[in-house]
Amino acid sequence: DLNVFEFFQPKIPARYRAAVETGEPFHTEQVEYRDDRIVGAFEVHAFRTAPGELAVTFLEITPRKRVEGALRRSEEKYRLVVENQEDLVVKLDADQRLVFASESLCRLIGRTEAELLGTSFADLVAAEDLPVIAAALADVSRPPFVARAEHRAVTAAGPRVLAWTGKALRDETGKVSAVVATGRDVTERH
Repeated sequence: DLNVFEFFQPKIPARYRAAVETGEPFHTEQVEYRDDRIVGAFEVHAFRTAPGELAVTFLEITPRKRVEGALRRSEEKYRLVVENQEDLVVKLDADQRLVFASESLCRLIGRTEAELLGTSFADLVAAEDLPVIAAALADVSRPPFVARAEHRAVTAAGPRVLAWTGKALRDETGKVSAVVATGRDVTERH
């Protein structure tokens, strides 16, 4: 009566052998497998079914890995553009709280993104210009779902004038769920 290892040794990988010997299951995503007949990415689960017995399942994840790779490349392109431009970029949630702040805005304001996230966009606006921003945020909630505004802001470089163009993002029902805005320091024009 041969056990699985005596029959297949040394073809069984050491981690499968450990799963049988210790009873500890093994799981991994083998990113790529290639032989004469099979090419792809697989999620592998190996576990002991009884003393000296092993079960191994292979779940093909090639399509998922392709999508993950495409998403990663897309995110890298997006991050490269956003993090290396001088324009200011913010994303506001439905309550006008910052959920994204570009590196350029953080530098200008003199705060980290972590410090800005969750704060109200109004916190970046000089008190006397709050009505202008309130009107722009109301405008962006109606067709054509775009608004422009300028306001004074206190920044790390002192008082500045910022010009913004905001565009509403709408959910599947058409309700505004967020606003993405790009801005520039236009102090020199004033």
